[in-house]
Amino acid sequence: MTEESKTCPVCGAANRCAIACGQEPRGCWCMSVDVPTQLIEALPPSAAGQCVCRRCIDHFHATGRLRRYVADSPPA
Repeated sequence: MTEESKTCPVCGAANRCAIACGQEPRGCWCMSVDVPTQLIEALPPSAAGQCVCRRCIDHFHATGRLRRYVADSPPA
């Protein structure tokens, strides 16, 4: 896996994806979360195959939109 596949295409933070780290899919946090289709559709084609981090998914659930922010800073 590339380093790019280990980062969130929205905020650039580590996505903590077990699959991207070569681990079993069933051990990944993303297998137990609802990733909205609208979120996936809002990503640019260059982000195909990259996992969005939990923080960005939670933000999308709360607001219905993508939020770009510095990886180590909480969203405003």
